[in-house]
Amino acid sequence: MEDYLEPYYTIGKEIPEVSGREIGGLEAIATDGSLDNIKRLMRNPTIKFAIVQHDVLMEIKNSSRYNKRLKKVADSLRIVMPPL
Repeated sequence: MEDYLEPYYTIGKEIPEVSGREIGGLEAIATDGSLDNIKRLMRNPTIKFAIVQHDVLMEIKNSSRYNKRLKKVADSLRIVMPPL
């Protein structure tokens, strides 16, 4: 795993702890980043959650008007952010 991806992997591992509850079936896996995570969501129906950088998500949502399959994925993605 590239060094710049390590913080995201760590966040994924710590989600149950930070949320204050056990989340069944959540497993942190090393990936190649946001685009790889979105591809995995598209290709593997057992994957229900992924960490994606906001700017990447916005670019996909903006580009999805040209691709029906990507639009379907983009429309199904939700942003979850901690309270400020």
